[in-house]
Amino acid sequence: MKNLVTVSVLVFTFLFSHAQNVKYGGWNEQIVVGATASLNSTWIFNSAIQSLDEGISDQKFSFGYNVGGSFEYRFNELIAVGLDLQYFSLSQEYDGAISTQSQFWESSVKLNGLNIPIYAKIMTKGGAFVEIGWQFGIILGSNFDRTSTAGGSIESNKDVSEHFSTAIFSPHLGFGFDFPVNDAVMITAGIRANYGINDVKGVDGLGNPIEDYPNTSSGNPPLSPADTQPAPSNVLTAGIFLGVRYAFDAGGRY
Repeated sequence: MKNLVTVSVLVFTFLFSHAQNVKYGGWNEQIVVGATASLNSTWIFNSAIQSLDEGISDQKFSFGYNVGGSFEYRFNELIAVGLDLQYFSLSQEYDGAISTQSQFWESSVKLNGLNIPIYAKIMTKGGAFVEIGWQFGIILGSNFDRTSTAGGSIESNKDVSEHFSTAIFSPHLGFGFDFPVNDAVMITAGIRANYGINDVKGVDGLGNPIEDYPNTSSGNPPLSPADTQPAPSNVLTAGIFLGVRYAFDAGGRY
């Protein structure tokens, strides 16, 4: 982690110093503001859960979204830095069976909060760009739901915030295009991916706190073998984003 932070600082320092020294004829710095939204595939990976036999507890494709505003400072035609403020919602869904009870179930864990990606942006004159940086996520709430496939809710909207950490710290990577509508307005589209490098802890598909393994203080049957130890939970999100943004000069007309 320290190496990643060091590399990021060096990249930002290089881009900033380079941007200050490189000038383009007729170009002035720009400020770009706007609104963005994204639809994401979301996963909470935990090796203790993933090591279970198939059918006991399986992770399902899960989805989430981000919506918020963006701010970008363009030093020139090729280099910029950006900062977004986004509300996020992400989930991890499971299904499985409790063999001792012949019970099949489905469940989901949902997290919501605020994401603040801070990134360097390298652009081409054709509108393509690459983003690289860090995203700081603040988890504001965590809920758990479980239903029986035979019908009926077992647990509904249970608050499991005490079992999750309060932050997600992740490298940020994005690719996309800016499509100009006119001299000031642009539509931005692309893909972004973030992988949390810190342990967000959490619960398994039955709502058992992972940090308590191999015990099951929730009172539910254990999903894991008795010798299973706690393992870190890492959040992955990846998806498409779309934005409408407005650019204006920071240093006069060009």
